[in-house]
Amino acid sequence: LTLDQLRSRVRDTILVNRILSKEVGTLPITDEELRQRYERWKALPESEKARLREELERLRALPPERRERIEENWRMFRSLPERDRQEILERFARWRDMPPERRAQMRAFFNEILNAPPRERERYLENLRTWRTMSPAERELAREKWRQERRHRGIR
Repeated sequence: LTLDQLRSRVRDTILVNRILSKEVGTLPITDEELRQRYERWKALPESEKARLREELERLRALPPERRERIEENWRMFRSLPERDRQEILERFARWRDMPPERRAQMRAFFNEILNAPPRERERYLENLRTWRTMSPAERELAREKWRQERRHRGIR
């Protein structure tokens, strides 16, 4: 692969990304933009580059419908206001920092909600909406009440 072929391939990739994110306009992909992206890539630690390569290979191996759904989710994410995107990224960071046992509990809970009948799923969502409006003190009271109810029913 020659340098010109590489530049051409990177330009094509950038153009596709712009199309997917609805950023296409009259601006050409400049050598400066290529240079900046390359500099950002070079600045990454090798471990991060390897992780990104592995992730790309994993994505390439997915069925086309799954990749399309992922791309659609990214398009929706990019279309969100900056504040909403930042909130989502903060939630992902909290998820990543959770102990594995807690993440497993949360996954089981989410699967339970997803597989629940519509009426029960709506009840979960309504409880979540209520929870989000509560103060930390109100949440702690609700947790304690829940614990007492579970103890009363003999559930640990």
